[in-house]
Amino acid sequence: MHNNLKDKFVAGNFDVIVIGAGPAGLFAAHELIKNKKHVLIIEKGKNIFDRKCPAIEFKRPCARCNTCDIISGWGGAGAFSDGKLTCSNSKEVGGHLTSYVDDLGLMIDEVLAIYKEYGAPDDSYVPNADFVEKFSRNAFINNLKFYPYNTLHLGTDKSIDVLSNMYNKMVKNEYFHIKFGDEILWFIDDRDDTLKEAQREAQTDNIERKIIGVENKNCVVWLAPYVIVAPGRGGSEWLTEQMLNHRVGIERNAVDVGVRMEVPAQIMEEVLSNNIFDMKLEYYSATFNDRVRTFCTCPKGEVLEENYNGFVTVNGHGCREKKTNNTNFSILVSINFTEPFNKPLEYGASIISLGNMLAKNIIVQRYGDLKRGRRSTEERIKKGFVEPTLKSAVPGDISFVLPYRHLKDIMEMIEAMSKIIPGINSEHNLLYATEVKFYSSKITVDKNMETKVKGLYVAGDGAGLTRGLMQASASGLHVARNILKEV
Repeated sequence: MHNNLKDKFVAGNFDVIVIGAGPAGLFAAHELIKNKKHVLIIEKGKNIFDRKCPAIEFKRPCARCNTCDIISGWGGAGAFSDGKLTCSNSKEVGGHLTSYVDDLGLMIDEVLAIYKEYGAPDDSYVPNADFVEKFSRNAFINNLKFYPYNTLHLGTDKSIDVLSNMYNKMVKNEYFHIKFGDEILWFIDDRDDTLKEAQREAQTDNIERKIIGVENKNCVVWLAPYVIVAPGRGGSEWLTEQMLNHRVGIERNAVDVGVRMEVPAQIMEEVLSNNIFDMKLEYYSATFNDRVRTFCTCPKGEVLEENYNGFVTVNGHGCREKKTNNTNFSILVSINFTEPFNKPLEYGASIISLGNMLAKNIIVQRYGDLKRGRRSTEERIKKGFVEPTLKSAVPGDISFVLPYRHLKDIMEMIEAMSKIIPGINSEHNLLYATEVKFYSSKITVDKNMETKVKGLYVAGDGAGLTRGLMQASASGLHVARNILKEV
């Protein structure tokens, strides 16, 4: 493999190399260049201004682009997401940062201030205390746990504005460098025999510098003493492979597999009108005792497709200005596998591929048809009271895609939710399959989020340490500050 490193070597004039321009990578770079450290970001996607999804732009099925503009590019997958900044320091919401950051609440405030510096609005959703008390009690009675927290909603439209402002300012900084359209092939560290050759070609004797192989027509090598790997969920499988090659420990997170549910906006009105933008409910199924949860509520939003390495999954987003008549959210089942099975990412991908095989892209089914054990047809969807916002979804039967265990868990969750949100189990409501969250490999790191390889740090969703924009951003900030202490 190292024979490919033959075209040229570039001596590292960088203090830190960051892999990935998602929220974790951007916030790390932002902090480092503010402290006058030379930073290179390597991003396989495009500039924020060039990211365009043909499926969204031309209202057609996912084209399975080699590099998905929804997932990759400046801003990462968050750029075209619903833009929810969840202001919670609970270990139950947003990831595992409470294990690494002493005062997560303070860091969340700092991250929020940076977003506002680049144009994020000031109007956070603060849940109504009286409603929270009543709703939480009713949820508990019906075996559900409700997690309220403050939320700042950027919306897909405002997210792009904020990220554009951040780009315009950062690229003017003399300490900031970025390369778009480059795909990382592998890392090399000081245990690698190719290091001596690279040092000789680069005319440097710094044996501490890490080397990163990058595909850019020719194979190029950059050097830096510190590397932050933050590829996002779309790069989680690649990151797992890289860490295993470097003998870095990996813990297996749960695999989150489920559906995205779409309902008339009026059904959620009572909950959302009390300043609860993102309804977070947790349930343990009666049959299997599996953890089931709602995730990423998009009030008056749209359902859309995403391309993860050739697999088409479903997600949701929403704008601050443009509204629809529907609200959507995901229902995810978390399964922890035990030995000898150790390929949770491949498991999730196999479920997606089955749905893609049956429908070519995304399957949509009315909840009433699912309960009756029959597939939805175009005629049945048209007769229903909920008009799909994802026009390319193919009517079908999701029971041919999801394992029985997952399907049973999801249906139990919907029926439990109907006790506190009447109408959520209406036969007209829609289920889209499949939604899978690829953060099932958690990289083993110390308190500073540094791996056992000196100078090699990880951050964000792809490392299995966070889930969502806010904690991913905070993780980048945390890593950058730890590197600054080292410098």
